[in-house]
Formats: sequence, C-alpha cells, structure tokens
Amino acid sequence: MNINYLDGEDVRRHLTMTACIELMADTQAAISRGEITLPLRHVLPLNGQDNSLLIMSGEITKQEVFGAKLISLFPGNPSRGKAVIQGGILLFDNVTGSAIVLVEASSITAIRTAAASGAATRVLAKPDSHRLAILGCGVQAATHLQAMLEVRPIDEVRIWGRSFEKAEAFVTQHSSAVGSTTLFATPTVREAVADVDIVCTVTGAHKPILEGGWLASGVHLNLVGAHDAKSREVDGETLRGAQIFTEVSEFAWAEAGDILLALEEGAIGKSNIVAEIGEVFNGRLPGRKSRADKTVYKNLGNTAQDLTAAFYVYNKTRS
Repeated sequence: MNINYLDGEDVRRHLTMTACIELMADTQAAISRGEITLPLRHVLPLNGQDNSLLIMSGEITKQEVFGAKLISLFPGNPSRGKAVIQGGILLFDNVTGSAIVLVEASSITAIRTAAASGAATRVLAKPDSHRLAILGCGVQAATHLQAMLEVRPIDEVRIWGRSFEKAEAFVTQHSSAVGSTTLFATPTVREAVADVDIVCTVTGAHKPILEGGWLASGVHLNLVGAHDAKSREVDGETLRGAQIFTEVSEFAWAEAGDILLALEEGAIGKSNIVAEIGEVFNGRLPGRKSRADKTVYKNLGNTAQDLTAAFYVYNKTRS
C-alpha cells in the first residue's frame, strides 16, 4: 500500500494563517451542529516524566474523510533542537476505507492552534484592540503573534517568558516580520499584561503564572498551554466574572484545568461558561456583548481541527 506523505514544508506552503482561521471557524461551527464525531483523546504518560503519547480520532462527515492523529509530546525537545510535538495525521477515504495521506503533525498543530485562537479573537475581542501580551516564547507564541495580527489592529506586543533572554531572542527573531508593530520583551507577567486588550497564554505551566488582579477591564484571553484537568496557566480570579467559551464541551469538562480548578475553588460558576465557540460562529449566540466584558476562549485543540487542516493541505497539493 502506497500512502502519500506531506511534510512540514508542504503544510507551511499551502496552509496560510488567513485560510486556516476561516477553516477553524467553519470546523468549530460544524462541531456545534453535530456534524463531526470526536471521541475523547487517549493520553499515555511515558516513563513517569512529562512525556506522553496522544491518540486522537475523528470523522468529518461533510468531507467524507476520517482519520487519527498519533503524536508524542516531549516538552524537553526544544533543548535538543526538536519540536515538542512529533508524529503524524493519517487520513482515510470514508467511501472505501483506504488510507490516502499521512501529514506531518507538528506543523499542522502549530498553525491550526493559533488559527483557532484567531477565529475566537475575531468574535470576542474588542474590535479596536491594539495591545497584545503573549505569555510564552516558543512555537505557539510565534504562530499566535501571526494570528492576532491577522484579526486585530495590533500596534504593540509584549512578550514574556520564564527566561528573559529567550523572550528578548524571540523579539529579535520576529521584529522584522511585524511591520510597524512594536514588539518588546518584559521581565514579569504583570508588566506584560498591564492595560492590554488581548492576552494569549501559550506556556507549559502547570500552576498559575497570571493573576486576575493584573488585568484591565474588557480584556480578552486565549488560554492555550494547559491541556489536562490538573494544569492551569491562570488563577481563579482571572476567570471571575468572565464570559467563557469552550471548543467542545465534553472535552472541557474532562481536560480544561483552567476552568475545572476555578470551578472547584468557587471562583466561577457554571453560568460563566457560556457555550462552545461554534455557537457564536453559527450565529446562534453573540460573542462580546459590551466593551467591559472579560471574555475567555479555552483552546484545548481537537482532532477535527487537525483532520480538516490536513485534508485542506492534501487537496491543495493535489490541485
């Protein structure tokens, strides 16, 4: 059996951030309409470390494709010069059951995760949002920078990392790509988020790095880094009074530690969790209602995003 293979260069050549933002909005809308089958992912911890194996499957009925994403997650890889995520996305034809293509997963994940945040930011952040804080300075920081610039008139970006030197290196690396937008590193999270309109948390933190008392009124947050029930990047105060939107409700109740731990502490109630973001994309619910709203998008990622992005790249290479 011969299976086509598309590598990271194929993905980056064909999956632009602009196209992927639209694709993620359409995908999340389809999820909320019940058009996509998504079982919970299986996570296998490895060697008692932070390393893990993730197996995620799904079916996209409208596109007549199903498949699975099989990846390893090794947080220590950047020190080895490798991406944290290693693996592939295997797509099958829904008519014949034949495997049709294997797509490199790290590049898909980097783009589609940020694109999903971009799509959510487009409907939840204030239209004139112009100050952005990115907490983290890895791959997702780079793609989130790109996504936020696509959807809002950002003229100032603050970068924070656990290593100030790495944050400064990020600024040096990416300043030339952001045009007239000012990009600079900050030594503390508090300085990074003071008076900003949008915050993206893209760290590997297991405990809160962000306190709600540091945030301005009307802020929008994309919470991205934490992806299990016991990990969180923000404290309960950050979510207090917020309008919270999830990707897939079932997944959030199982894996969104930022939300689950805030509920456990009593900082928020279930009424704070408005709906899946797909309900906003479908036009069934409004996004931001007023300038003073604090809005939150909990970005866990899901296989539907991977499958639709991989299928998009596959079709682009065929044409």
